[in-house]
Amino acid sequence: MYGKIRVALSTQLQEIRDQGLYKDERVISGPQGVEITVETGEEVLKFCANNYLGLSSHPKVIEAAHRALDEWGYGMSSVRFICGTQSIHKELERKTSEFLGMDDLEAKLTEARDAQYRLIATDGVHPIVPIMLYDAKLAQDMAAQLLGEGIYVIGFSYPVVPKGQARIRVQISAAHTRAHLDTAIDAFERVGKRLGVVK
Repeated sequence: MYGKIRVALSTQLQEIRDQGLYKDERVISGPQGVEITVETGEEVLKFCANNYLGLSSHPKVIEAAHRALDEWGYGMSSVRFICGTQSIHKELERKTSEFLGMDDLEAKLTEARDAQYRLIATDGVHPIVPIMLYDAKLAQDMAAQLLGEGIYVIGFSYPVVPKGQARIRVQISAAHTRAHLDTAIDAFERVGKRLGVVK
């Protein structure tokens, strides 16, 4: 029985790989930042993190995280609707709302409480720059070749994005310098020319 399933799964996995849809796991050997070390020991520039402000490894953030761990533990061990919400979460939400000028959001939601649907729309996150390639295999190949050039990006393809909408997702951080950006642009140009994407 396992033999048939094994053959079928192996065939399906190969088809997924051939289409460029297989997602290889990349191992990072150190803290997050603009410059990271991958498991081969190479240092590369990372352009695919949600670290928009460049603070994920800032000493003050790490220090605050240690204080929070000491006081609150590691977390809720499940989602909030099961385990409850800690007051520190509510404090963060309140401070974030104040900072973003969304103090009246709760009032607006309360005002619309009898509506069948309440929708909150935001303008999204601007530092994401999609390099549209429309071909999953090309997106994976380009991301792999860019890693070889010292630029850590990820090819996005189905099911993460719709079929035929494959892309390289580049995320810019406030911690990236002009030199980092120039290095990435040069690498994209070199790899793009090799793959016939850039003339």
